[in-house]
Amino acid sequence: MAYWLCVNNVITILNNVIILFALVRFGYTEIEKDKRKIREKERRRFFTMFSRHFVLVLFIFLTLTGCGKPERKISDASPDPVINVVHDEDPGTASEIDSEDEPSRDPERFDPADRESLQAAFEDNYCNGDATFYGKVNEDVTGRWRMLVFYSGTNIAEHIPEYYEAYWQDPSEVHFLVNLYLRTTTVVNRLSDDLLSVAVHEYEDKEELYAGSLAGGMLYGQYLVHLDTGEIEELENDS
Repeated sequence: MAYWLCVNNVITILNNVIILFALVRFGYTEIEKDKRKIREKERRRFFTMFSRHFVLVLFIFLTLTGCGKPERKISDASPDPVINVVHDEDPGTASEIDSEDEPSRDPERFDPADRESLQAAFEDNYCNGDATFYGKVNEDVTGRWRMLVFYSGTNIAEHIPEYYEAYWQDPSEVHFLVNLYLRTTTVVNRLSDDLLSVAVHEYEDKEELYAGSLAGGMLYGQYLVHLDTGEIEELENDS
C-alpha cells in the first residue's frame, strides 16, 4: 500500500512539473510574440515617419530650387513706335543706320579709359552698388540691344545723362534699364548727338530673359533728354 502511495505521489509530482513547464513555455512564447508585435509596430512607425519627413524635405527643396524653366512668353504685339523697339525684325533685313547719316562719335565721350570708373560711380550712386550690365540680350536679332538690371528706389529716368556717359558706346544702340524694385523698364534711344528719347514702361515678370518680352508693359511716361544742357523734357502721353 505504501508502495502505491509513493508511486502515486511521484506521478502527481511529474504531472505538476509537466503542467508547470507547459505554462512557463506557453507564457514565454506569448511574451516573445508580444515583443515581436511591438518591434514590428515600432519598425512600421519609424518607416512611416521617415517617409513623411523625406517627402516634406524633397518638396521644400523642389520649391526653393524650382522644378523647371519658366514658360517663355514672347509678345507678338508691336511695341510703342515712340521707343523704336522692333521685336519681329528679321536678322537678314534688320534695319541699319546709314553710314552717311550715322552720328559721329565724340572721342572724349567714348573714351574707354574712364568707363569702368564711371560705371562704378553710377552703380554706387543710383543702383545701391549692385547692378548687372549685359552687352547682349537673349534673342535680340539686331545685335544692338544692351540691358542694365538693378534693384533700387531711384527713378533712373532722372539720371539718363549720367547713364549715357557711363555705358553708351555706339550711336545705334538701344538700352533697356530694368529696375526690379520699382518694377519699371526704361528704354533709351539716341536720336542725335545730343538728344535721347526715353520711355518708361511697367515691368512684367521675367521680361528681361528674352528680347521679345522686353518693354511690353504699360507705358508710364515719355521724355526727351538734351545731353548738351541736361534738360529732361516730358512728352504728353497720348495713350
